[in-house]
Amino acid sequence: MVVGFPPGGSLDVMTRLACKVLSRRFGQNFIVETRSGASGNIGTEAIAGATPDGYTIGTISMHNVVINPMLF
Repeated sequence: MVVGFPPGGSLDVMTRLACKVLSRRFGQNFIVETRSGASGNIGTEAIAGATPDGYTIGTISMHNVVINPMLF
């Protein structure tokens, strides 16, 4: 899972908790990768540009969806 914000933030913690649940449920390891910077745009770009094979998923905040398009 890709997180567009630095480690230790609320979105990172929630993603790590979700990965624990998903790992138990599916019997697979889920790895959290933080790609912070540019108000989450770097992580969002990594999610959008990933190969559509179903192995890359990510978490974004409403900040990425609502505010960033107006700022950038």
